[in-house]
Amino acid sequence: MSGTTGGLTRRGFPRLLILALGVCALLGLLAAAASAGETKLTIARATEKAGVFAESTCKRDESCVNSGVLNCDRKGDLVVHCRIFDERHTEVQGKYRCNREIRMVMDPKTHRAPVNGLGRWHCPGGNAPG
Repeated sequence: MSGTTGGLTRRGFPRLLILALGVCALLGLLAAAASAGETKLTIARATEKAGVFAESTCKRDESCVNSGVLNCDRKGDLVVHCRIFDERHTEVQGKYRCNREIRMVMDPKTHRAPVNGLGRWHCPGGNAPG
């Protein structure tokens, strides 16, 4: 029985090892692809974060009455643009609503989604807040 090791021939052992390594590599790739596929900034999360941002932005101005999110639009798996508004009422200018587009990008490693882009304020009937 020369050339055998526990029922495997010397030629069969490397093939089995290569097959086992190939299966492990394939499983690793599938696991990486599955976890990469889960990394997505959802509209719900972007809306929530935009609302928090709107509230904190609005707190700078005493004339702010209400803040919120009008809509969100997906620009990619990790990028979402939302429009926030700041409702104002002043004696001089009356009641009007300012809006601003904000951009959030999720970091795929930490899953944090900070606001990393701000559009200009648009205030029909009023002046843009500072």
